[in-house]
Parts: sequence; structure tokens; C-alpha cells
Amino acid sequence: MPALLIISQQKNAEVFHEIFLELPGKISLSSSRQDEKVFAHTFLIDKLPTRTTCLEFREKLQKENSDILYLPALLEKNKPSLFAFDMDSTLIEEEVIDELAREKGVFEEVARVTEEAMQGKLDFQTALRKRCSLLQGLEVQVFNKIYERLHPREGLKKLFSFFKQEKIHTAVFSGGFVPILEKFSLEYGIDFFAANTLEVMNGKLSGSVIGDIVDREKKRELFLQRRDFYKLEPGQTVACGDGSNDLLMLNEAGLGIGIHAKQGLKEKIHNWIDYFSIDVLKFVFSG
Repeated sequence: MPALLIISQQKNAEVFHEIFLELPGKISLSSSRQDEKVFAHTFLIDKLPTRTTCLEFREKLQKENSDILYLPALLEKNKPSLFAFDMDSTLIEEEVIDELAREKGVFEEVARVTEEAMQGKLDFQTALRKRCSLLQGLEVQVFNKIYERLHPREGLKKLFSFFKQEKIHTAVFSGGFVPILEKFSLEYGIDFFAANTLEVMNGKLSGSVIGDIVDREKKRELFLQRRDFYKLEPGQTVACGDGSNDLLMLNEAGLGIGIHAKQGLKEKIHNWIDYFSIDVLKFVFSG
């Protein structure tokens, strides 16, 4: 059954019930759950509202600094499920390629290529290869240094502890780089990851990317492969990202969610989290 999930610091669910009275059909409060100072109120509804109505509700809830998720159905804990994520700016605050560029002293040059890509002048693959070429000569050990200064999203450790406890499958599909994902996967217990491979010659980056590039189409392909590998119902899958490179993956998931999403992605999806830490994702399960 479709549901509206409100994440808020507001304890009283009736405050939100009044906002939804204009929805056609029945609406009923199913549950109110609490984790420290965060409340999750779940309302069951007859059918999901239009995107226009969704945006209107979201605007009203901004006054309460509350997030809202529109769920085709709550996920079931007694069924296997998959959570798939983008990495940079989703699970961590940084963009790793920017950190590499700072180490090489070419941040401005890399930023200009990024801007060209955002303006549609370069596709993702061309832009990535062009940016990586500027990293030629960096010692491969630089990844150790960069990993130590990355900032995981607030609530990340708590979320992945929940995944482990509930035996939930996890995957990360990153437009970043393998050495970072290897370390991250070991630290947080990720079941599967895919990222880009930078060629190394004599202990230094050659400036070339080898193998398949993890772009938006590749993320979609990998997501579907993992879903089929685990033989999952589509409704038991969740995908999260922050940018347009994640859109196809989010569209394939039973539930696609933007995490501190860029405006370009928000314009194409229904669900995103702005105000709360990433561990509130555990509330998409029933019970």
C-alpha cells in the first residue's frame, strides 16, 4: 500500500495529517517511530499523489525542516533487499577527483572541465578522461592520504550497522576510483562495488583510465545485475545518489532517493533527503 513517510523533529503527527487532508481517498497514520530526536511518521494512502502535489507538500514541510518520502510501499524486513549507492557527495562529502586535483595542483583546471560537462559541452566519459589526464605523475600512494581525510556522511556508520544487522545487501557504484572504494568497502562491509580504474606505471598515475567507465548507463546496468543476482522483487530495492549520473539507477529502483541532491537531479525525481542524516533510510521498512 502506498505511504507517505515524514522525517521530522516534530513529535506530533497530527500536525502533518492536517496538511494531507486535501488528498483524495483515505489517509491514516500507520506508525510513529523515534530514533533519538528524530521522528518518522508513516501515513498510509490510497494512491501516490502527482509530482506537482508532491512538490507542494514538500514546500509546506520546509517550514518544519522536515523531509518527506513517497513510497509505492514500505519495504518488508522479512524479505531480502538491496540498497545501492553512489559514492562521492552521497556517502562521503567530497568529490575524490577534486581531492586528487588539489594534490597535483591542478584543481582549477579540473574544475573548468567539470563546468564544461555540467553545461553539456562534454559527456561524462570524455570529461572524466580529460580530468584524469591532468593527474598524470601523482604517486599512487596518494589514495591512502586522501582516504584518511574524507568525511563520511553523518549517520553513515549507523546505517551500515543496521544493514549488517538486518542482512541487507549493499552495493556502491562510483564514478570515482577503485583504491578509495576498496578501503571504503572494507571499513563499512559493502557487499559489492564498482568504480573506475586508473592506470599505474612505475608507482605513478599515467593519466589514463582503463576498462569500463562507471557512467550513468553502467550504474543502471550494474544495479539491475545485482538485483537479478539476488533474485529480488523490484519493490525491495533502493538506490541513492546526488547527481544526474545517478538518475537511471534511481529510476530502476523500487525506491530512488536523492541524498543532498543537486537541483538538476531534484527536477527529475520525487524523493530526496535534505534535512536529516543518511541513517533515516532505515525508516523505509515497515515496523
